[in-house]
Amino acid sequence: HAVGAWPSLLGFPIPDSGIVQASDGLHALPAIAQADWSIWLIGCVVAWGLLPRLIAGLLCLAVARRRLRRLTIDPGLPGWLELRERLMPRHRPAGIDAPAPTPDSVNARAAPRAGPGTGPMALLGMELAPDTPWPPPGTPSDVRDLGVCDSRSDRRRVVQDIQPPPERLLVVYDARQTPDRGTRAWLAELRQICPHTDALLLNRPAREAMWREAFDAQGIALVPSLADWARRDTP
Repeated sequence: HAVGAWPSLLGFPIPDSGIVQASDGLHALPAIAQADWSIWLIGCVVAWGLLPRLIAGLLCLAVARRRLRRLTIDPGLPGWLELRERLMPRHRPAGIDAPAPTPDSVNARAAPRAGPGTGPMALLGMELAPDTPWPPPGTPSDVRDLGVCDSRSDRRRVVQDIQPPPERLLVVYDARQTPDRGTRAWLAELRQICPHTDALLLNRPAREAMWREAFDAQGIALVPSLADWARRDTP
């Protein structure tokens, strides 16, 4: 009766006392008694086996959905650091804004249009490391220092500062960097303003071959040192 109380609430009847007393294994039970026992056992399986699991599963699902809505991820945890760039990228590729210029177009832009410079010799640094001494040691006093150019605003300043164009211009680059299209276009612009433009590489021989190719395409001579450039005569 204790075991069948909960199934009886669901409509599964409990066998009466006579059937229970007769079920001693010594007497043959009629078909109706066997049916009563079968219904009672099915009721126990449903009431004590299936329904508690179904109720517990629904309760777990409700709790899980509630906690998932309140779940937050701390991106500072070590396990998420290697996934941060994939899930929350700081930089998005913008694609190619313009096709790469052909060698003919680059050489055409590099053709100087200005006449010989009349201003004093000038020295310009391009995107140098912060620990690079500037101006370089041994710079002659008669050489004008145009500073270090790191941004577009610096380039506009340099274009204004080299008017009138210097007699000779030396552009100093760091050979550890890679010459890109912006570098080639800037060299071509300098050549248009100052026809006699030379280049000096620091931290050689890193990527020196790539820089030589860029300078040769613009018709710019690569000097071995600042002192050698200062001793040369203007052609």
